[in-house]
Amino acid sequence: MKLSYCSTLLILFLSVSCKNNDKPKVNCSLWHIGQFEIVDDKRNIHIERTESMQLETDRNSGLFTKFAINWVDNCTYQLKFLEGEEGVYSVWQNNYLQVTITAPTESGYRYSAKFSTSSVIEEGEITFVK
Repeated sequence: MKLSYCSTLLILFLSVSCKNNDKPKVNCSLWHIGQFEIVDDKRNIHIERTESMQLETDRNSGLFTKFAINWVDNCTYQLKFLEGEEGVYSVWQNNYLQVTITAPTESGYRYSAKFSTSSVIEEGEITFVK
């Protein structure tokens, strides 16, 4: 009887712990294409994203930048510089930005981003416009 009781407790514990480890799946494909914006204390950026390109316009300075976008998986993408101001190019030369969508928000998503040549991680929020 003891073995049966212990076995039942072990099975119950394992099934509960497995359920608690399951994270809800996020459908990041909702944000693969569309218009977005990043507005915070430092930036006011309008983003237009297609299947293969991301176009960014800084509303404060008028600076335009064009990136190739490559979706590594459903919630992770890489941006590679294609076109923009020469000063911006020097930062992006032989570099790409890897962005991971970390959580949905009411109006878009939270992200973490890191240049391929850096260990610094930036976090922020992108709002879906349409």
